[in-house]
Amino acid sequence: MAQAAIRRGVIKRLPCEVCGDPKSQAHHDDYARPLDVRFLCVTHHVEFHLAINDRIRAAQATAGDDA
Repeated sequence: MAQAAIRRGVIKRLPCEVCGDPKSQAHHDDYARPLDVRFLCVTHHVEFHLAINDRIRAAQATAGDDA
């Protein structure tokens, strides 16, 4: 949906919010809000998802310690 909105001009593609690379990708923090996106280059998009996955694994490990 975000890509279609970009093509229609509803959303303007912006440079990566971290490094300014004009070749950016739309990232959704909340898929329930499909037009609410942030723009990240490939490198920072991957880093963002890796950081999220690390936090999830850490939280699961902590929850497992309580059991």
